[in-house]
Amino acid sequence: MKIMQNVKCSDFYYKKEWKGSRLKGEENLHVWVIYYKDGRRVDIADTKKEAMRFVSQKVKEMNAILEAARKKYNQ
Repeated sequence: MKIMQNVKCSDFYYKKEWKGSRLKGEENLHVWVIYYKDGRRVDIADTKKEAMRFVSQKVKEMNAILEAARKKYNQ
């Protein structure tokens, strides 16, 4: 069974998208949308720093799972 390579934070990219409404004071609201390298939308965040923190945390979790799977199947 072939287990995929480790995921990197650079496999994701961020796009700033307009979320504003026509209400006063909310005309210029934006959110950061997180995409995987193949174009799949992953999640959204209010700030870019928050988006980067989310990706970093998920990458660590994913790589731990992949490492455990490699240990199990490569014994």
